Amino acid sequence: MRLPSRLLPPRHRESLDHAAVLFLTILVVGFGYLLYSASTFARCMIAMACCAVWCHGAAVTKREKRRYEALARSRLGVSICEFARSFDVRQTDTWIMRATYQELQQWLQPYVTAFPVCASDRLSADFHLEADDVDDLLQDIAARSGRSLEKTEDNPWYGSVHTVKDLVAFINAQAATSRRQASAVPQ
Repeated sequence: MRLPSRLLPPRHRESLDHAAVLFLTILVVGFGYLLYSASTFARCMIAMACCAVWCHGAAVTKREKRRYEALARSRLGVSICEFARSFDVRQTDTWIMRATYQELQQWLQPYVTAFPVCASDRLSADFHLEADDVDDLLQDIAARSGRSLEKTEDNPWYGSVHTVKDLVAFINAQAATSRRQASAVPQ
C-alpha cells in the first residue's frame, strides 16, 4: 500500500560539525591577524575589496529577488496541486513529487517564500542551478523520498535532467531504499 505524501518525513539538515566550526574559527582569527599586522594602506585596500565584493553580492541578490518575485506573481494561485497534476500519479511516486516541490522551495527561500514551482521549470535557465547544485538537490530529494542513488548511470534519465519534471522522473526511476520499502508496509 502506498502511503500518502503528507507523511513524507520533514527535511533534516545537519548542523556544522566540530571540524567545520574549528576551520571557520581559524579562518576568522587568521583574517583578523592579517588586518592587525597589515599596514594602513593594506587595510584600506582590504576594506575596499571587501566592500566591493559585498556590494556586488547585494546587487546580484536584489536582481535575483526581483526576478523570482515577478515570476511568482505571474503564477499567482499555483500550488503543489497543480504541480502534482503535471505528473501521472499512477506512475510517479507522490513522495518524490512533494519532496521535489519542497526542496526547490527551500532552495529559493532566500529570494521568495513559498515559490510556486512548475514541472516545466528549467533547472539551469530558470533557477540558475549548476550541476553540483542539482546533485545536492538530488541527494536531498532521494533521502527524503526513500530512493537510492546507487547505479545512477543505469537510469534512463541519466544525463538528461533539464527540467523539474526530468528531475522527478530521474529519482522515480531509481530503486526504493529498504527503509522506504519497510515504511510502505501497512501497520
